[in-house]
Amino acid sequence: MKNFAKLIKLTLIATTLVTMFSCSDDDTIVTPINNSIVGVTSRNSQFSTLVTALDKAGLVQTLD
Repeated sequence: MKNFAKLIKLTLIATTLVTMFSCSDDDTIVTPINNSIVGVTSRNSQFSTLVTALDKAGLVQTLD
């Protein structure tokens, strides 16, 4: 009976440790990257003219 009690205790401890450490990385909130035409061009300074043209043409909402 003592061996069974030890086995139960070790099982509970192992289960608790595995649960605690396996869930530690789940707290990070990942913000998705906007990969639309407007999102890509607005992140790159080489496309500033294109971003300005899209804004003046009123296409930002359409292409976003």
